Amino acid sequence: MQGRKATRVDRKAKTLLLLGSAFFIAAAGLSYELIAGTVASYLLGDTATQFSLTIGVYLFAMGLGSYLSKFLGDKLIERFIDIEIILSVFGGFSTVLLFGAFLFTSIFQVVIW
Repeated sequence: MQGRKATRVDRKAKTLLLLGSAFFIAAAGLSYELIAGTVASYLLGDTATQFSLTIGVYLFAMGLGSYLSKFLGDKLIERFIDIEIILSVFGGFSTVLLFGAFLFTSIFQVVIW
């Protein structure tokens, strides 16, 4: 009986950990989206268009990621962690990258999308 109770506690702890990580990942994604929209509207003007395009591209990318997730196969937790680490580094430097792209390239709109 003791083993069964421990299994239930482990499952509940894993579920709470998964939900907590999903919450923080979603909050980070929303922050990245708002930062990208703000930078685009600062640099290009037309706030409504820039935020609409940014949100549309993010939603498209989420759908594409959802579709591509079925091709990941095994070791999903390890791949999930790897992908989230890569996205967090990229998202953390996104503002610097976007300002640099505006300064050094003529295709800023393509870069921000």
